[in-house]
Amino acid sequence: MNYKLLIGSSQFFVLLYHTLLLLNKIPLCAGFDWYTTCNNKYRCGQIEADFPFWGDGRPEACGYPGLKLNCERNNATIDIKGVKYQVLEVEQEASIFKLARTDYLNGICSPQYGNTSLDTELFEYAPASGDITLLYNCSSEMNSYMGGFNCSSGGKGFIVPGANGSAGAGLVCGLRVITRVPDPVRNYGEVGNASVIAEALEEGFRVSYKLVDFQACEECKNSSGVCGYDWRLNETTCYCRNNLSSGLKTCPSTPGSGGELGTPDDRKTGM
Repeated sequence: MNYKLLIGSSQFFVLLYHTLLLLNKIPLCAGFDWYTTCNNKYRCGQIEADFPFWGDGRPEACGYPGLKLNCERNNATIDIKGVKYQVLEVEQEASIFKLARTDYLNGICSPQYGNTSLDTELFEYAPASGDITLLYNCSSEMNSYMGGFNCSSGGKGFIVPGANGSAGAGLVCGLRVITRVPDPVRNYGEVGNASVIAEALEEGFRVSYKLVDFQACEECKNSSGVCGYDWRLNETTCYCRNNLSSGLKTCPSTPGSGGELGTPDDRKTGM
């Protein structure tokens, strides 16, 4: 057996393997057309969005962390603190989108997630919505309590206003879920009506997203650039036509070079 040939072949394949790994990372660091890629909008069903959103064809560097949109069966969804929501509307000019919990789109009897809760550094509830608490698998002795409903899975359910620990005081229940509904439902005495609450949960509630540097994005767009996000510097960046390796504040009037582009993998690999 020619051991020298065998050793030489092994070294060749090791070198080829590491070369392919390096080439696989090059598009994330340089030579990748971020301008064209991030100029493409997110589209799923009736929902269309661009910066600061990313996902489903728009890479991470096209939008802000925490604003990834998925597309499931032609429905736009977003995950926030372990709860999946369907995105019903996006009002980008107002920095607001409308969300509905996916587990409450077909009734109130099958909750799959815990309490509705936002990442307060990135989101806040828009006006005209408030908390309610849904109680499940409650003692049958409480049949006279307001807001009662029955589920086929067994056990009595109740709906009470608010999200504090005293909601449903005196009830012995197996599960409590705090969620959000539009204010008109809470303000006009409809909390005890399970059918109205089910419709309100399907209707969803509005959430505003903050911390996004829209002024920097506007300056970028005014220079004919496309907005993105530099994951290394944690700030809005600007992608320019025919400037494949630059993440700038604005695009130059004439072709020029810019600084090194910070992408999601930079944060992970230390590039």
